[in-house]
Formats: sequence, C-alpha cells, structure tokens
Amino acid sequence: MAMKGKIQILAISLIGLLFLYSSVYAARGIKVVPITDKAGKPVGFFEQSHALIIGVSKYDEGWPTLPGVHNDIRMVREVLKKNDFNVVVIEDPDRNQMEDSIRQFINMYGQGKHNRLLFYYAGHGHTLKLTYGGDMGYIVPRDAPHPDVDKRGFLTKALDMQQFEVYAKRIQSKHALFLFDSCFSGSIFSLSRAIPEHINYKTSLPVRQFITAGGAHETVPDESIFRAQFIAALEGRADTDKDGYITGVELGEFLQKTVVNYTKGYQHPQYGKIRDRHLDQGDFVFPIKKARLDSTSNAGPTQDTHAFRTPAPMVLKGHLQINVNVPEARVIFNEKFQGTATVGDPLNLVNLSTGKITVHLQARGYESIKREVVIRQNQWTQEIFQFQKKQLPDSTQYNQDSEGAGSKNPAEMCWDSAIGALTSCQ
Repeated sequence: MAMKGKIQILAISLIGLLFLYSSVYAARGIKVVPITDKAGKPVGFFEQSHALIIGVSKYDEGWPTLPGVHNDIRMVREVLKKNDFNVVVIEDPDRNQMEDSIRQFINMYGQGKHNRLLFYYAGHGHTLKLTYGGDMGYIVPRDAPHPDVDKRGFLTKALDMQQFEVYAKRIQSKHALFLFDSCFSGSIFSLSRAIPEHINYKTSLPVRQFITAGGAHETVPDESIFRAQFIAALEGRADTDKDGYITGVELGEFLQKTVVNYTKGYQHPQYGKIRDRHLDQGDFVFPIKKARLDSTSNAGPTQDTHAFRTPAPMVLKGHLQINVNVPEARVIFNEKFQGTATVGDPLNLVNLSTGKITVHLQARGYESIKREVVIRQNQWTQEIFQFQKKQLPDSTQYNQDSEGAGSKNPAEMCWDSAIGALTSCQ
C-alpha cells in the first residue's frame, strides 16, 4: 500500500508539473481573440483560450482498451492549437488524477472573466439506472471496475455528470464547452436550445454547453467518427450561417447531423446548455480564420463517409512522443537531428522502427540526457525528460593543476543542424 501511495503522489505531482509548464509557456492561449459583427465592428473578445483534453485508452479493471484514443488526442490537440488554444493533455488518469487535473485546470485558467474554456474527454462512458428512477451518466477513469462485476466499486471510482455540473458552475469565465466522445445519459443539460440572435449577445452572455457523442446505451466505435466530424466542424464546415463564426449550437447541430448520417443512425450526439438561467443565455464561439473560410467556401458535403466507417489499416511501426521541461531541447538519435521539443509542445515522431533506440537530448545550460527507449509496434511511447541545470565547476579545482594554470572541462558536444554534425557547444 505504501508503494501504491507513492506512485499516486508521483503521478499527481507530474500532473502539477504539466500545469506549471503550461502556465509558463501558454503564449498561444493568452492571445486576445476579437469578435466582430458582419460589418466589422468589434462587439466582444476573449482574453485567453484554454483547453483540457483527457483521454483514457488503457483500463486496469476489465474495460476494453481503446487504442484509437491516442490518435484522437493528437488530432484534437492540433486543431485546437490552430484555433489559438493553449492545450493541456492528460492521458490514462485514475479517478484521483482525473479529478485533480480538472480542479487544477479550473483554478489556473477558469478565473478570468473573459476567458473561454474547452474540455474534451475521450474514453468509455456508461449509464446506470438509479434506484429512485432516472438515469445517470458517468465517464470511466482508468481504475474504475465494470459495474456488471463490481457496481459499488464503479460508483466509487467513476465520475458522474452531476460532478461536471459542479465544475461548470465553479468556473468564473463566461464561456465553457464540455465535449464527451463517449455515450451516456445527458441529464444535466437541457435539450431546449435557445439561440441568441446576434453575435454580440452570444459572446457577452455566460454559457455552459455540453455535447456528447451519443445517447444512453449507444456505443461509440474506437475509430471515432465524432472526433473526425469535430475537426471538420472547426475547419469551417459547421458555419451554417456563413458569418465567420462557429457557435456551440452550430457545432452541436453539425455533429448531430453528420455523425447520425455516417453511423447510419446507430449514434446520436446530444447537445444543449446547463439547466441554469444564469448560464444558458450565451453561446460558445470559434472565430474562423480567413484561410479556412476560403478553403471551405466552395466545399461540398463532408467526404468522410468511408474513411471512418471501416477500421483503419494496422500501423506496422511505432511512434514516440518526447516531453521536456525546458524551453527548447534538441533531439538526436541514429546520429541524426530529429527536431526540437519544448515545454507544452512535445516532439512527435511517427512510423519508427520497433525495438530499442538510444535517444540523446541537449538543451543549452542543462546537462545532456541519454536514454534507451523501446518502440513498440502500433503503439505510442511517451517519454518525459527532466533536465537538470549544469553544475558550475569548483573554483578551487578549476584554478589549480600541475602547472598552476586553470584547467578547463572538456567541451560539450552539441548537434549543429546547419552542418549536420556534432560540434563544440562553446
């Protein structure tokens, strides 16, 4: 039990580090996003934009694994970054880690009045009949048992949707959008969707909106159609009134229409606003950038019908994600420079040969790191590299040698991408 407790404390500490690094290097999310009407007149703005993505693909207590979640997280993260969001990603959390990550995210980013917050969950969802009547939807952390095997344990570990109502009301920012790529009962939000008439009302009034990938007792395929259509929506296809903005209501309507179509009616996304008269008047807003408007203005219907309805071909190689705690780190292996990783922006290397590789990381002012990493077939390997500051040489030893002159440490070798070789860092 002591070892398990230490592991949980370490995992929660790592979550804290992720938020610390994100807060220091969240320049993308701090960008002010202006909102204008059709005449170009400013009618509102968002000071900061932040997103929390939680994905669970590996389960400890009998739930089927969801290998497609890794790809979902990567693709959602990229589209949100393109929409000027600072993105925090938490993978395979247990109940305590999941709650801790949500609380930290709200405390760190959900206090600014003019911020917009987005939550995206990918993993198992479940609906249970309550003893007093009605349904309750749950999302399933890594350590939650299946309710058919251990219902008491499931209720202890799973996170119910009523808790998300508490989280939604704890946020002080005007706009928050919760998306769940899983199916369960959406009893906390109303299906009566009041639509503000003008964009200035949409941005000025507070709102908490929810979208789920399907209703109670439906199933979601591991190759997520919901995720594919969410990305298509943010690329401009959900702007039904062509005003240059995608609202939460437009996003919900688009997802409902396209996902139902591409699943042949087996999956019915649900969307709506929280049942609270103080938090159901506005509408979440995604401004569409000019380049995406031009590329989608003449586009026909979404062409993803066959791409996501059949299983994706098996990947024969493995992938590696490198996370660091420094502003910039150079990544080298096989004597080749592979790219740079930064805090909050890991380096993703795909289609690597399986087996062991030695990765060499260098960052100016820090001790270099070498580590052996195993690349496994059809899997993402995630590595966190914690750099240590260089230690200054002892002044007494530095100034004394056999000849009484200062002796210097051997020059550290760094990769020079311009000439494609290792050279002195000095």
